[in-house]
Amino acid sequence: MASFDDEAEPLPVTNYHFEDDRNEPISFHVLPIVWGKDKRQDGKKEQIYLRGIADNGLQTIHRAVIAWKFDLFSVRPVISVLSKKKKWIVLQRPRKSFEKIIRPILVTLHCLSYVIRNPETSAKSVWEYLANVFSLYEARPSQNDLVEHMPLIREAVKWEEALAKSKFIVNFLEERPTKRKLSDEDIQVRKKPGLSTDDLFDTVCAFCDNGGNLLCCEGRCLRSFHATVKDGEDFTCESLGFTQDEVDAIRKIDFYCKNCQYKQHQCYACGKLGSSDKSLGAEVFPCTSARCGQFYHPHCIAKLRYHETGVSAEELEKRIMLGESFTCPIHKCCFCKQGENKKDPELQFALCRRCPTSYHRKCLPRDIRFAKGKEGDEEDMDTRAWEGLLPDRVLIYCTKHRIVKAFGTPRRDHVKFPDVNDNKISAEKKTFCQEKKRRLTSESLVVSENSVSMRKRLSSEGLHKEKNAPTTHRQKMTLAAKAGKHSKLKSAIVKPSSRKSSSPSSSLNSARVMRLDALMKHASASITLDDVIRKHRVPSNHVSSKRTAAEMNITLGKVEDSAV
Repeated sequence: MASFDDEAEPLPVTNYHFEDDRNEPISFHVLPIVWGKDKRQDGKKEQIYLRGIADNGLQTIHRAVIAWKFDLFSVRPVISVLSKKKKWIVLQRPRKSFEKIIRPILVTLHCLSYVIRNPETSAKSVWEYLANVFSLYEARPSQNDLVEHMPLIREAVKWEEALAKSKFIVNFLEERPTKRKLSDEDIQVRKKPGLSTDDLFDTVCAFCDNGGNLLCCEGRCLRSFHATVKDGEDFTCESLGFTQDEVDAIRKIDFYCKNCQYKQHQCYACGKLGSSDKSLGAEVFPCTSARCGQFYHPHCIAKLRYHETGVSAEELEKRIMLGESFTCPIHKCCFCKQGENKKDPELQFALCRRCPTSYHRKCLPRDIRFAKGKEGDEEDMDTRAWEGLLPDRVLIYCTKHRIVKAFGTPRRDHVKFPDVNDNKISAEKKTFCQEKKRRLTSESLVVSENSVSMRKRLSSEGLHKEKNAPTTHRQKMTLAAKAGKHSKLKSAIVKPSSRKSSSPSSSLNSARVMRLDALMKHASASITLDDVIRKHRVPSNHVSSKRTAAEMNITLGKVEDSAV
């Protein structure tokens, strides 16, 4: 497989497509493929051009390309093409109209990337993974996609030993499958009413829950927003505050809201922001449904779902933190606990826009009143349900949220963006990682040999420094010694240690304190000041009633050395 390690920084290109010298669209896989250094497989000889956008839309790309390569060891395969000027270009998001042309090769590469990281996985898991990755495409992944690129798969197995260990790939190559006719379900699965790509995004604004002219976030949240003040003025919506010129420029490239851009998403249960960046230690995790853009803290979703899983909330929380996927409560009726059936109007969902609560239409409580009202509804009841805003669903606010009369909605302070101006994002991530490290450190009951030697050195240094210490400090230490109380002696012992070192390992648990108390009682009767001054070390058992600060420091060294 081609390596990316020894290359200069490649240029990333989005919204791309390829065309030949007749301006006809063509897939990049027809180019010669680079397997190793200076090793190319034969490919198409005619001119092929890459068109796309780079530098967040500031640069338009139109370059002739002569080869391509891929890396399977990332979470998603990394695909690059080589320009005539010998510069590598990384392909990111293709143009929508070009997706159909390159879908089979993308399916094949995603399949290889998945099995190389999961060699023992089953065929069922492979196809479920691919169906999830390509859920936004019109046609679902099928065996035909892999058959179309059988030569590439065979060659990849030769170059990468890890692929030869994959049970799925081995069985697939041994079976030598051929293309089969797609079923009507395969062909129509993405063409049914209500299942278009556009319907994956929110059809109402995340701020005000109204429709109109919306800007859709291309990130994981799948939300939509009123982009300008004018777009939101009819709905008293604060909007994103962009100018129309800014919106026109944004629409030329992919728009990402601040939550998706900085990977800081809100938990849909508690509303608090948390990092969704797994590389830095994620705090919130997404629902596994490709059509759901909600995130949750592990402990929040565990409290909501544990009774359905047969395990405790604590156990479910641990599993989610370790990467176990989950579907959030939105995808089941909170009354009858059954799923949604969009073919049956009575079994379509009514979704709350403020919390993970949903009902079937037939299960809606009486106090969730529709806009037009129903026979028997009280006049003073707030409107909490609306038809026609969500495709094949009802938009509701459940009774946990108080309706503000001026808006006809609950309070509109529910959307939180990260405060990037004060660098809070990086600070929160750093704090999270430090806290995680601190917890792991404090839970450990083993003290390293380095810590022991450090304590010895600190005790020795304390003896010499005490001779030149201020009079007031020495008087305090002497008074503590004359008092003869263990609580004050412990305070005198802890102070020098905390002043020298602030590492988590210096904190004492209750077991160590008990051991130190016992050792101090024994040590207090077994140290002489004369021997300490003469030898600078703790000697035998001569008792002295006069204790000085110097003796306390040496006692510290002896006690801590003994405690370890």
